[in-house]
Amino acid sequence: MRRRLDQALVERGLAGSLQEAAGLILAGRVFSGDRRLDKLGTMVRPEGPLRVRGLLPYVGRGGEKLAAALEAFTVRVAGRVALDCGAAAGGFTDCLLQAGARLVYAVDVGRGQLHWRLVRDPRVRDLGGTNLSNVGTLVPPPGLLTLDLSYLSLRVAVPAAVRILDPTDPLPEIIALVKPLFELRTNRIPSGPAAYRQVLTGLVEAFMPAALPVHGLMRSPLPGRSGTVEFFLHLRPGVPPALEGQLEAALAQL
Repeated sequence: MRRRLDQALVERGLAGSLQEAAGLILAGRVFSGDRRLDKLGTMVRPEGPLRVRGLLPYVGRGGEKLAAALEAFTVRVAGRVALDCGAAAGGFTDCLLQAGARLVYAVDVGRGQLHWRLVRDPRVRDLGGTNLSNVGTLVPPPGLLTLDLSYLSLRVAVPAAVRILDPTDPLPEIIALVKPLFELRTNRIPSGPAAYRQVLTGLVEAFMPAALPVHGLMRSPLPGRSGTVEFFLHLRPGVPPALEGQLEAALAQL
């Protein structure tokens, strides 16, 4: 009987979870012979050849996205307590750990999604089944937050995240993944520079008077799961720089 490709990868030990398998498939790293298998719904024979080309640096492809943002925004992670909201399999969480975070809270409304390796890591506190707005007092509190959320605008998520940040941290920071579909009230996936400019400038203006305005923005080096264009925002205290140059650079890559 044929099996779904993601299930086959887990059963053969080529992936530690369905989420990791999905990441490998969407990254185009799964092959049967010389044929690339890059569709999640592909059905394969139990005895059919399967191999994974190259190893993912993180448990989820989100880790590669975040790593690029941390480097571009020059964010110091080593020794800090962080919170990853929208953790899912834990790509962001894994990236933060590899960058030297001493503790990461992995928050997600879903349960049982976090990769088994992270579940067993003493530096990770799994807060699956938790909504961002319901996160209570954390000890120790995080000074760095990452947001990778669906179906929720950052205009709502960022204020909820700010209250969780360590009030004693001299430089609290938020790295937020922007998914344009959830920032515009439309049923159609926005596309094109004009739509993306509207999303990004709207967010920058919305956070301008806040305690943590936008200090940096960039296009994500990898697309969303359905090929959608995504961006990152870097929010922290202080007078923000002029962002027109960064905005133009992000849009020029389209």
